[in-house]
Amino acid sequence: MAWASLVATKGKHEYRPRLRFLSGFVISGILKHFFIKPLLHQILVVCSNTGKLYSKEIGEKNMVLNIGEVVPEFELETSEGDMFRLSDLEGQWKVVFFFAKSGSPTCKRGCLSFKEQYELFQSLEPSVEVIGISQDTVQQHKKFKKELDLPFPLLSDQERNVAEKFGVPLHLGLFPSKSSFVIGPDNTVHHVYDWLFRPRKHVAQIISALSGDGGQ
Repeated sequence: MAWASLVATKGKHEYRPRLRFLSGFVISGILKHFFIKPLLHQILVVCSNTGKLYSKEIGEKNMVLNIGEVVPEFELETSEGDMFRLSDLEGQWKVVFFFAKSGSPTCKRGCLSFKEQYELFQSLEPSVEVIGISQDTVQQHKKFKKELDLPFPLLSDQERNVAEKFGVPLHLGLFPSKSSFVIGPDNTVHHVYDWLFRPRKHVAQIISALSGDGGQ
């Protein structure tokens, strides 16, 4: 009897961890299926719709900087600690792109997409300069630029002063939009693009537009 009781007790103890594991697995599955997945889906839908809305609004009255308007002068610190002024590139074509955060996966892909095509930008007639801007600090940009070996300057706009001049919105009031502005030699805006999820396609669109402009 004592031996049988010991076996029975041992069996109970063996089953308890298994039951805990199974119940935890079931609860986790329920939460994932009924709560987490729908929530993530809603977030993606909202962000996607916000991006589409922003793309539709480009050039309309609610944007601060419209296509055809002159870009106001601005000055920001580079990742090297130098001061960059838009007028430094007067008479040149340039692409000013805004990204959300150094180190985020999408922003990494975006910066790398510009890097991959940088030589092509430079080979256009006339050549096109690329400038990246985010709210990151100079030190964060320095680290990020070194990590990705980026050939173009990164500018620190911590207070979003320049982003607001360009009319770059905050999605849901929190997440800076990933936007690019193609600026001509006369400092007027020729094209505006949003690159929420597809940075490579976005860069290809810019190159196509610039090739079509033919440096006019």
